[in-house]
Amino acid sequence: MAMTEETPKEELRADTRGMLRVHAMFRREFLLFPGLIAGVSPGDRERTDAVADHILFMCNILHAHHTLEDEFLWPKLKSRVPEVEVGIPLLMENQHADMAQIIDLLNEQLHTWRDSAGTRHGQALLQTTERLIPVLLEHMSEEESCALPAVEKHVTAEEWQRMAEAGRAHVSNEEFALVVGMMTYAGLDGAAQIPSSEFERESLRAFISYTERLHGSAA
Repeated sequence: MAMTEETPKEELRADTRGMLRVHAMFRREFLLFPGLIAGVSPGDRERTDAVADHILFMCNILHAHHTLEDEFLWPKLKSRVPEVEVGIPLLMENQHADMAQIIDLLNEQLHTWRDSAGTRHGQALLQTTERLIPVLLEHMSEEESCALPAVEKHVTAEEWQRMAEAGRAHVSNEEFALVVGMMTYAGLDGAAQIPSSEFERESLRAFISYTERLHGSAA
């Protein structure tokens, strides 16, 4: 039941603006999946592996992202928000569970597609990807409009930072740099500020090189 735990008083609240960068990255990368899959010629082992690796990587990042929210955010909201708002974290958890089922199916199809060098399950993989994308887009929009404002009211900056640090521990240095490059590039697509740190600039250069190899150009 809601309100079993009091929201910490007189502490800095979570700044959720960074989540918008994460969502921009997911929107950009997942929307490119259908074109990547459709563009693989059956029997092209190298190209199949490259696309499969990328899709698997992004699905793993999305799953880890949702797992962290399920652990660090939604239980806190369920115990702190007014009763009338407790449906928000419950909705987020349910949407995560729905997406996890689709991603499990996608990963199974991806395995078969990769093993066959793109000659089997390509259409099924494409259909599952196109099933996942609208669910993911709807979830992120609802999270931004409903859940993040609640997080800013009821989750402290320290608690938010704890989640970020846990997420950083889930990836290698190379993977972290790639994700930062993806977020930076997605931000440039949205006319965000030019990268402000040398690490962001290096990560952006690494991602541009990565995406040129994946797409044939900076998509």
